[in-house]
Amino acid sequence: MVLRLQLKLESYQRKAPSRVLRILKDALLSPGAPSCAAALSGIALASIPSQDARLTISTYVFTKTMEYLSNALHISDRTPWWFGSWTLFPFALAQLFKVLLNGEGDIPLIYHKALMTFPSTGTDHVRVPGHQTLTQMADVARIRFPKFKSAILFPHKENISEVTKSVFREAHPAIRHMSCAISHPKYVSCSGAWVAYCLRQFQMNAQLFSAFYSILFLSKLGSFRGSPWETISRLFNRTIKTSAFTTFAVATSWSALCLCQRLLPTKFLGPHVFYLSGFLGGLTAFIDRKESRLLFLDAARSAILSWWKSKRQPRYLHRFLSPDVLLFMGSIAALNILYDFRPKAITSKGTRDMMRLLRDMPRPSEGSLKDASSPVSLNNNEECLQQSAPK
Repeated sequence: MVLRLQLKLESYQRKAPSRVLRILKDALLSPGAPSCAAALSGIALASIPSQDARLTISTYVFTKTMEYLSNALHISDRTPWWFGSWTLFPFALAQLFKVLLNGEGDIPLIYHKALMTFPSTGTDHVRVPGHQTLTQMADVARIRFPKFKSAILFPHKENISEVTKSVFREAHPAIRHMSCAISHPKYVSCSGAWVAYCLRQFQMNAQLFSAFYSILFLSKLGSFRGSPWETISRLFNRTIKTSAFTTFAVATSWSALCLCQRLLPTKFLGPHVFYLSGFLGGLTAFIDRKESRLLFLDAARSAILSWWKSKRQPRYLHRFLSPDVLLFMGSIAALNILYDFRPKAITSKGTRDMMRLLRDMPRPSEGSLKDASSPVSLNNNEECLQQSAPK
């Protein structure tokens, strides 16, 4: 509708418009008119009754818009060499790690299993159930990570809770920090636990990602026919980088808890240490910053959903009537701005085709209409439409 009004206003440029028509023309012919119209059209998302569906759609559009915005910054050459979509992963992993250990909400099962591989494989003889480890970490964080005193050396010392007694009995007596006793009770050294986990988990991750990337590369048989050795080299390279990045991310997130308890004073310790530890673990995404964009965006979407659905939701979200609809409207508006000023930043062919379909005017008969770049051509187009209309 806005595009039709723009064409009509351009056709009457030679006439002396009234004051109201002139204001309307300036508003509709401004560069921001399509973006404003797209934002208003985003209100249609409110017609979906399911809040989870609305939140999923708005989060997906928001992350895709952030991806295209990152592409636009790269095209303009105004970003440093290290900037990219991988910078989203430290914040995403920090949120997921905090929600997991604090018990404020739920995270996707795949991230839950991946993050819980460190404490569950930290010992060969005593398997610590995942839910017990989470309960212990939440209890310890509430009292700001006190010093650990072994139940073997101090049998009459009271523990944090009844759940932690079985683990503290098995923890090595030389361990001094509570986070170390929970995450790796059989290893005195945090670095030793980190190395042991990486050696164990890297092989499993390499098997998983090699099968995943092999399926992706086999779907493109032309690459194997043209240069098979180069394709195999790329497959090997991507498998090694992605396996290393995912393994180091989990290991560093858990080991950073021990590091924070060693370096930070007691008054700075608390549940927010989980966020800092996850952020430090997410920095390992720099290893695979060019190839794992899909993993980074998926982690960002999962982090936004977990933050939105957390038990301690920010109060300012309740002041808005439908924050998920507002997020969708803002994302659609930003996407249209990128389509106008940086069309090359939208790398998805499907997104470009959809934007072109929604933004361009439909033509009833091909070949009969001319380019609508001047009022004369607009008048000719209207005459052609009148002649082709049935009498």
